[in-house]
Amino acid sequence: MALATVLILTSRETRRDLLVAMLQKAGYAAAWMQDPSRLPTLAVEDTPDAVLADLASLDKGTVDELLRHCRELRVPVLAVVGEDGFSGHPAGDKVDDFLLEPVRPLELEARVQRLLRRSRGREGRQVIRAGELMIDQERYEVNLAGRRVLLTIKD
Repeated sequence: MALATVLILTSRETRRDLLVAMLQKAGYAAAWMQDPSRLPTLAVEDTPDAVLADLASLDKGTVDELLRHCRELRVPVLAVVGEDGFSGHPAGDKVDDFLLEPVRPLELEARVQRLLRRSRGREGRQVIRAGELMIDQERYEVNLAGRRVLLTIKD
């Protein structure tokens, strides 16, 4: 069983293949999406634990949209940036962490671990699954068949 699911956002196939291989070798499930506008349409159970965004291959509007969706979904973002860092991208203060090219497998693994630990806490999220029912104890959310169930808090 994978440690977590990392969604890779890049338009470069060679970069995607390399990142998928690195993440899978580190024990993570890796998914790929070329169009970040599809992120909010994912079913709750398909929401990734983290997003790895190749900023060099995405335009500024796409990056802004991606970051907005990730904030709404509470998904941390790890950005891959070129040698010049964030120059030309205003996303520097909006991502949770970043990697400089070339991406090295051990650094990628360490950054993903740290990102998940910060977003989940040391113990990880407390999620109970039973068939199509999912209860996220940390977020106080209940989902049935991929749809959120609205519940009220009672004392």
